[in-house]
Amino acid sequence: MAYITLGGASELVIKVPTIGSTDWADTMRTDTFLKIAQHDHTGSGSGAQLSTGSFGADSVTDTKIRLDNNGYLKSRNAADTDNINLVKINASDKIEFGAEVGVVLNIVNNVALQHRNAADAAYIATIKVNASDKIALGADLANASMIGNTYLTGRNNADSAYIDMIKVNTSDKLALGADLANASMIGDTYLTGRNNADSGYIDMLKVGTDDKIAFGATILSATMDAASVTTTSTSLIDTLATAVTLADNQAAVTAGVVTLSTDESCAVHYRIVRNGVTQSGVLRFTDTETIPSEVYTGTDVGVTFTVNAGDLEYATTSTGSTGSLTYVVIKE
Repeated sequence: MAYITLGGASELVIKVPTIGSTDWADTMRTDTFLKIAQHDHTGSGSGAQLSTGSFGADSVTDTKIRLDNNGYLKSRNAADTDNINLVKINASDKIEFGAEVGVVLNIVNNVALQHRNAADAAYIATIKVNASDKIALGADLANASMIGNTYLTGRNNADSAYIDMIKVNTSDKLALGADLANASMIGDTYLTGRNNADSGYIDMLKVGTDDKIAFGATILSATMDAASVTTTSTSLIDTLATAVTLADNQAAVTAGVVTLSTDESCAVHYRIVRNGVTQSGVLRFTDTETIPSEVYTGTDVGVTFTVNAGDLEYATTSTGSTGSLTYVVIKE
């Protein structure tokens, strides 16, 4: 008997008998009707693979789609020349994008972006726009960087404009864009300044462990009105001064307090404590004088001051005790 084979290699392949053939029942059962019943459109004689036209619009639902792990959902590029990876679940079971996000992501108001914490035990809210339409951080900011010569800004009190706050300028120096209302240093830590040679930092001012203000370098100049010098000089010396030790039975020697340059003058507000006795006063002199003018209160502790080429010197009597000189130098 003869049979005709229908269908190509990529289609459903079945057999039908030719006209007049007999004894074809078994062949029709196995090679025709059974093939029709079992075909699954996988090609290779089991039916042509389904193409786009085989599916109606919106006919494939979520229950019919499942990507293998680490396998991308893909989309065609604009030039219709290649496929672009979109999104997948990677080998760590995390969502991973295969291309850049090209449009703005929109998040509803007052809902924060979240990140997994380092222990991988919980989520941390990172940033959101709150109910006042302001950006709010949900965690401490560990670090942030601004581009060079660009101010970090803050909203003014009237909520009508922005105020420049701080930046790194073109000289790689910090620059403030507005007056500094207040600042605090931690205890016993100096505020420092760069030296004139630009080779190191100089300690300037701190609050010490005794809660007193201490200078880390000699004050070469300061401006004070007359009333302040008269009424508060003792307090200033007590809280702001630098101290040196005056040797006992000492011939005239530099005090290490100040050396004036040409055409300079100064006032040295001082306090001397020697063997439990206190002398407090003010020395005034120019670079050309040899004996400073002096006004003091308390008890004379046996210290004499002279000036040698602008350098303040001292001499002491013999009492068996050194003296402690605490002072502030004010250039006038």
